[in-house]
Amino acid sequence: MRVLILVSLALFFISSCKDGEQTTPITRSVNEVFIANEGNFGWGQGSLSIYNPESKMVQHDVFKTKSGFDLGNVFQSINGWDDHYYFVINNSNKIWVTDTGFRPTTTINDLLSPRFIYKVSESKAYVTDLYAKAISVVDLNAGEVKKTI
Repeated sequence: MRVLILVSLALFFISSCKDGEQTTPITRSVNEVFIANEGNFGWGQGSLSIYNPESKMVQHDVFKTKSGFDLGNVFQSINGWDDHYYFVINNSNKIWVTDTGFRPTTTINDLLSPRFIYKVSESKAYVTDLYAKAISVVDLNAGEVKKTI
């Protein structure tokens, strides 16, 4: 009887092992709604969800699913132009830039506490800031702050 229990336990543990973690593919729709989940201040757990109003389904942790890491702390706002999305992460002092598949392409740093990003030309955007008492001028092609106003 003891041997039967040991063999059963061994088979259970062997069958529960995974070769690699499978991720659910991200599905896209025309009318999707992006949701910026701020996360708790100081915990670095901001995340992106996508709501599909036709199917009434929500996909969670979209950025983390594609990149393998969290957005940061605090996920403040989202904007998208051309073939990129801009995820403004306030307390982490940066903006993640991704392609349309939510894979990071660059990070805009040198920001104090960014809040919102506004495109003003093909290569330039303004970034408002909570504490900087200035507006940062960002070169979208270079992915960097060029000056402040």
